[in-house]
Order: sequence, then structure tokens, then C-alpha cells
Amino acid sequence: VHGLCVLMCSVLQFVKSPYFADEVARFVEHNCLVFDNEEENSIEHTLSHEKYRSMMESLLSRLLKGMSL
Repeated sequence: VHGLCVLMCSVLQFVKSPYFADEVARFVEHNCLVFDNEEENSIEHTLSHEKYRSMMESLLSRLLKGMSL
């Protein structure tokens, strides 16, 4: 249980960090034009979601690797 608490606290600190916020802001800046209110659930939305999911997985993987997990 203690290990899980340490892990969750580390993830929480990471998502509150300036580094994480900068990565998300950069992604939003580069992808915001895809969401133009013309068509809901377009292929561009799906592709942007996949890129976002991939970015999140990469960020969290780096965090866990840095924690030797």
C-alpha cells in the first residue's frame, strides 16, 4: 500500500509540474485548429486524440522509468 501511495503522489506531482503543463500547452497550440466546430468526431479529431494519448503514455513512461518502475 505504501508503494502505491508513493507512486500516486509522484504521478500527481508530475502532472502538476511546469514541465507537464508546458508539454500539454505545446500540444494544444499545435493541434487546436483541428477542432473547428464543423464536424464532430472527424478523422482529424481521432488522429489528434491518438497523438495526445501517445504523448501522455510517453510522458508517464519517462516518469516511471525515472522511478525505476
